[in-house]
Amino acid sequence: MQFMNSSLASLTKNLGYTDEQLALVLCKKVYPYDYIDSQNRFKETELLLYHKFHSTLKDEYHDIYLKTDVFNLADIWTVFRKMSMKYYKLDSSHYVFASSLS
Repeated sequence: MQFMNSSLASLTKNLGYTDEQLALVLCKKVYPYDYIDSQNRFKETELLLYHKFHSTLKDEYHDIYLKTDVFNLADIWTVFRKMSMKYYKLDSSHYVFASSLS
């Protein structure tokens, strides 16, 4: 029995989200929050210099990504748990190791 033998991104794709929702959840991008200080910045036609592409929101941004991963993992575990209950009549949350389920 393979026990969730995939990456978090792959498992998240199996949750039934639309392609648009998946794109939002799985794309982790960088954005120069501190540099964009007016609407005029959007009219610029050149890329930012490396030293200007930084954000003081780094810790907050990290926390958002971490929470997104935790929520995805919780959803994945809930689906797996329901599947285990339906097909095997076993509550996977009561087993410490995957081998205990067999």
